[in-house]
Amino acid sequence: MTPKDVLRLQFTIEDSLLSPPSITGKYMEQARELIYKGHKGSTVNVQEKRMVLLGDLVLLTKELTLEELKMCRLRYATPVGLERYHRVLRESEMRLTKLGDGSLEMLTAQGETFVRKAMMPDGSHAQGYIEVEGRRTKMPTYPQIAKHLGIPIRRIRKLIFSAFQKIERSIQKYMATLQEGRLYDA
Repeated sequence: MTPKDVLRLQFTIEDSLLSPPSITGKYMEQARELIYKGHKGSTVNVQEKRMVLLGDLVLLTKELTLEELKMCRLRYATPVGLERYHRVLRESEMRLTKLGDGSLEMLTAQGETFVRKAMMPDGSHAQGYIEVEGRRTKMPTYPQIAKHLGIPIRRIRKLIFSAFQKIERSIQKYMATLQEGRLYDA
């Protein structure tokens, strides 16, 4: 797991826990209670699992200053839109997927759609390869953040770099404690 992964996951879980609960979630929980009524085994509390994971992530980012955390949140948790992208992959990565309306479509695991057979530089088809199109969240660039905050780009890069170094050290320390079997020692 990279520092960027840690930050994105932490911000995503924080946002989901702080957002108002959905009505659907309430009904799903009630349905689960009806299904498992009298069930003596354990049931999964999704909210509790998220909180435990968030606790682990917060431990990995506890060394960050408020300014570093703010810059990381702006860079990795504040989308500014969606962007389309194209990539080439093997045909075998496409799967027939049933959509919500019951129709079937060829998609990748990431939900990308088929565009065309991949082309070689000489114009011939690349055997066994296709081009797909997808959408992803567009995150703000360093210049956009600098303009918004009125601070130099160099300062933003320095703060995020410093945050990444601290998180990387925390990850290494965490992995070392896991290997030694003393996870909960101070």
